[in-house]
Amino acid sequence: MDEDAGYKINEFLPLKYGRNTLESTYLGAFLDNPLMPQNLVPFAGDAGGDYFCFATDDAQAGAIIFFESEYYDEPERARVFLAPSFSAFVAQLIVDPD
Repeated sequence: MDEDAGYKINEFLPLKYGRNTLESTYLGAFLDNPLMPQNLVPFAGDAGGDYFCFATDDAQAGAIIFFESEYYDEPERARVFLAPSFSAFVAQLIVDPD
């Protein structure tokens, strides 16, 4: 993704109701998939099927990471650090007028 274009949230994953909840996405796309990192928990997705995630590893716990799944075999390229916390991430959000 072109970093100058930014990262666009297509949808936030609901906690309880809906077809693709945070829990079902985490279980299906991350936990049950050996190609996906086990230390990321998705909370939102972009239009291309990539995820905005909470990091759970000790080094970056709570940080917001954008995970580009097409680079799953290149961890340094797949994980894009966006913010040190969810509140810092939300503070950076802007509304796309389109």
